[in-house]
Parts: sequence; structure tokens; C-alpha cells
Amino acid sequence: MSDKIKELITEELERAEGIHSPMHTGHEGYGIMLEEIEELIDEISELSDHFDELWDNIKADNVAGQTIWIQELRTRSEKAITEAIQFAAMVERYEKDVLEGK
Repeated sequence: MSDKIKELITEELERAEGIHSPMHTGHEGYGIMLEEIEELIDEISELSDHFDELWDNIKADNVAGQTIWIQELRTRSEKAITEAIQFAAMVERYEKDVLEGK
């Protein structure tokens, strides 16, 4: 894992710890991680749909449509990355709060 990615995960973990109480049980931690991974899956699904739209516009030689969908892909990629970082931070928090906290 790159240092920059580790740094982003650590920043998200610290942000979350500043506004949310610790995970008290494995069940609670699982629920929090489940919410984050569901949000990541939703973003990836949207990303896949937009990628299909880009392909349709490539096949139709529609440059204007390609421009729209490439911008959407950029936006969705950033959202998916954000969700992945949030999920990774909650995995770290689970380890810290639930596993090491016992």
C-alpha cells in the first residue's frame, strides 16, 4: 500500500474518531463496516453503468456523449475512492476498538 493511501486512511480514521464514539462490539463494528461497503458497492455499480454508457457513445462515435460520460466516470471514480478509504478506515477502527480494545 502506498504511503499516500495509508495517510488518507489514517486521516479518515482520525476524523471518524473525532465525531463518533468507539465501536463497542463486533456486531456494532460489523454494522458500521457493512454500511460503508454497501456505499462502496453502490458507487462501483454506478461506475460500471457509466462505463457502459461511455462504450455505447464510443461505438456511436458520439464525442459529446463521450465527454459527458468520461466526466461522470471521473466523478464516480473519486466517490468510489472516497468510499473505499472510509471502509478501510472502519476496518482499522474495528481492529483498534474491538480486537485490540478487549
